[in-house]
Amino acid sequence: MQGFFFKTFIKLFKTAFVTFVVSLLPFFAAAENFDTCMDHALKSSFPRIAVGEKSRLFVRCSTEKSQPEAGQPRPRYTTSEIKALSQAFENITDCLEIDPQWLFPKLMMESGFHVQIQNPNGDAGIGQLTGKAIADVDQVLPGYKEQIFKSSKKSCQWIKSRTQYRGASFWRPLLKESKCSLMSKNSNPVKNLLYAGIFHKMNERYVDNEFAKRNIPALLREAGYPRQDYVQLKRILITLGYNTGGAVAVKNLQDYLFSRIDFIRRKSQEFNIQLLGSLTAEDRAQALSYVQAKDFDFKKGLGEFQKHKNSLKQQLREQNRQLSDEQVDVAVSRVLRNVSASMYSFPEWLQVWQSHGGPGYVSSLAQTAVHLEKRFGRTCSNPDNYRVIE
Repeated sequence: MQGFFFKTFIKLFKTAFVTFVVSLLPFFAAAENFDTCMDHALKSSFPRIAVGEKSRLFVRCSTEKSQPEAGQPRPRYTTSEIKALSQAFENITDCLEIDPQWLFPKLMMESGFHVQIQNPNGDAGIGQLTGKAIADVDQVLPGYKEQIFKSSKKSCQWIKSRTQYRGASFWRPLLKESKCSLMSKNSNPVKNLLYAGIFHKMNERYVDNEFAKRNIPALLREAGYPRQDYVQLKRILITLGYNTGGAVAVKNLQDYLFSRIDFIRRKSQEFNIQLLGSLTAEDRAQALSYVQAKDFDFKKGLGEFQKHKNSLKQQLREQNRQLSDEQVDVAVSRVLRNVSASMYSFPEWLQVWQSHGGPGYVSSLAQTAVHLEKRFGRTCSNPDNYRVIE
């Protein structure tokens, strides 16, 4: 009888153990896949620069107070360094409650997750942080430190444990200190990722405040926009704000809506009031070119717009072969600006009218996310973050 109970116990134990291990497989798979995403980001970025090849983009920071020395060889990363990057990214995004699928493609496009990298404008490290962004984060850093240290979340405790032993200097605002503080191996990748994450959170607040201040919901309604849920639209603006600043991102949307509303008002005057009233909602939206969810689809890409732009360039060159490339670009820009805003989606309008940052920033970012999804599924990206789904 004792042998029977023992065998039964062993059988039940094996079943429970197998069930437990199977339940953990998704966790381990996700972690492994995320490391793979990080490895891919580091290796695929800046494809024209080989490992070991010197470039002005890569810098050396011997100490946190030294000045970045440009023209360094592109580094090769060990497995442990890649895992450390993944671990820091996962813990910081979890602690700050940032969707990692949203932030990963952004940082991949900004820097390829390289730690010691600085562009010619001086934007530093993984987050390619500008002087203005660093100054903004400096102001709120003490508050975030307090929030992180008080949190019981494991991810926040991980940050606390990784930063405490470095002393008070880790949490001291940079002010006008060297940007090596955000690129030296002593405090990074944690410090740079933390600054990038906090700046992202600040953009969320900037967009929320400007969205209300500029009365965007009322403008959307006047433009015929059919939705009252603005979460996804705000996500797009927050993404754009990483490149332009949150306030400028919302102003871009405001200007776009002003243009669309102006067209709707003028178009409405061409119609008989009774005729407009007799149209179905769908026909009226089409007749007056109301703003639709599809007008905020950055995932779609700018292929058709670029074809049209290239066609215009070709026509101008054929009409006057003496024009320089710069003169052709100026002429095409004028032509595109004379087109009614009703003909443009928001991504296309930004290509024509955006004055701050890179006009194709969010569209390029969306394509980075699409590329990652094709390769790794939705482990580290979700292209739907860059469109409003109808």
